[in-house]
Amino acid sequence: MNIGNIILLASALLLPSLASCQDKAKMKFSVLVVDDEGNPVPNCEAGAIIFDKSTNTRSGYKRTGKMTDANGIASFELSSSHSRVSCGAKAPEGYYRSYGGEFFFKDPISGVWQPENKQFKVVLNKIKNPIAMYAVSVGMNGKVEIPAIGKPCGFDLMVSDWVAPHGKGKVSDLVFHFTKEERSRRDYDAKLTITFSNKGDGFVGIKAPFEKDQKSQLVMPYEAPKQGYQSKIVKITHAKPGTATIAGYDKNQHYFLRVRTVLDKKGNVVSALYGKIQGDIQFWRSKVTRFTHYLNPTPNDRNVEFDPKKNLIDTGHRGHKVQSP
Repeated sequence: MNIGNIILLASALLLPSLASCQDKAKMKFSVLVVDDEGNPVPNCEAGAIIFDKSTNTRSGYKRTGKMTDANGIASFELSSSHSRVSCGAKAPEGYYRSYGGEFFFKDPISGVWQPENKQFKVVLNKIKNPIAMYAVSVGMNGKVEIPAIGKPCGFDLMVSDWVAPHGKGKVSDLVFHFTKEERSRRDYDAKLTITFSNKGDGFVGIKAPFEKDQKSQLVMPYEAPKQGYQSKIVKITHAKPGTATIAGYDKNQHYFLRVRTVLDKKGNVVSALYGKIQGDIQFWRSKVTRFTHYLNPTPNDRNVEFDPKKNLIDTGHRGHKVQSP
């Protein structure tokens, strides 16, 4: 994937109205490319997309790229008729794709967009130790029906299905309990409580780990934490006539998982499987849900860096395939 495609992917869905268009002014900035440990990445192609109303392209966007120096920095001086720039970097071999988001400069002073000499940082995560996992995007095409209201329903992460009698699952790694009070289509309260079968199982919730506007192909940290697991999460959605629907969904929310835990008499973990849910768990008042789960099959191995070429499960549904590590 070339540098233009990487950055355009970040910006194409966010095209604003071009209210800031005017005659061209200089745009002076630099892109700092570092790895996930903060070390500069030299000889890496950094790039930018600007709007130029004089370009011959249909969209009016112009792409340009430069190689980073020994300090991981590429400096740009461009002419643009719009205040927006999107920056990114082409991932060298051994790194995950990433981009640094977009920025709107302020009105020019003496023909230069402000602030002058702004620096953007792009973090490239190293490909360290991707492994085979059970990984499925549940409900990505059509959602998944929670099979019962007001009763616990087990979900098996290795089969990616409900536990019998509702499906082919055998182990209740997650237990979904859905309740609702529906007075009308636009007046309802619904709650989804997710718990576990074993003492010591649980969630650790985290927000997207990168700075604002940082995006990476590797969304979560490489390894699940050893401690801090909570035994349940509760999701709530409700609506009242004349008011906006309240949904307990946060696109920046992610979870680590610990399941099938075995404890000794002192409460220490003897054995457990670790995994993650990438993105929040979505559900609707009609008891349908959607989430992407990963599970490492090796007991006590907290590595959750997934190799998409080594998925241990195939549901037979094309929409369930997981590409993100």
